[in-house]
Amino acid sequence: MGQSKSKQAEELCKEFLLSNQIIDICEDKKEEGCDIVGYKDGKKLYFEIKSSSGRSKKSFYGSVMQSELLLAIKNRENYKFIICRVVNKKLDPALTILTVDEFLAYCKYQSPLYRYSYNKNKVSSQKHRNIKNLEGIIIKMQKLHDMCKEIDKN
Repeated sequence: MGQSKSKQAEELCKEFLLSNQIIDICEDKKEEGCDIVGYKDGKKLYFEIKSSSGRSKKSFYGSVMQSELLLAIKNRENYKFIICRVVNKKLDPALTILTVDEFLAYCKYQSPLYRYSYNKNKVSSQKHRNIKNLEGIIIKMQKLHDMCKEIDKN
């Protein structure tokens, strides 16, 4: 089985950043909260890859997590979003690198997301959350979500 499209996009973007001398060194740092960490002239740079599966050559769409946006805002000067598409195991020439502010101009608040992890062979060991606590979080997040949707109508 081949690589997923997102993994292909990550590998191709690393090659693109290095070959175009946008970065000198590339690290695998998933714990940083972004897809690629690189260095240019000793300066640490963060890259979040947003690969779209849309068929249009002009339109790109997808989702971005709250944690990714928060990291981007906290590292505004050193953080970039790469908008791309993989076609026939190659990067589409429409690849675009956006600053945080440029990327945010195209974002719209939609909904909070929750992460789940399920393995049917380890069900009992994965039940680590107090359900009542999570229910409380879900209800509070919905109230906050409704407020944010109202603010973002402008």
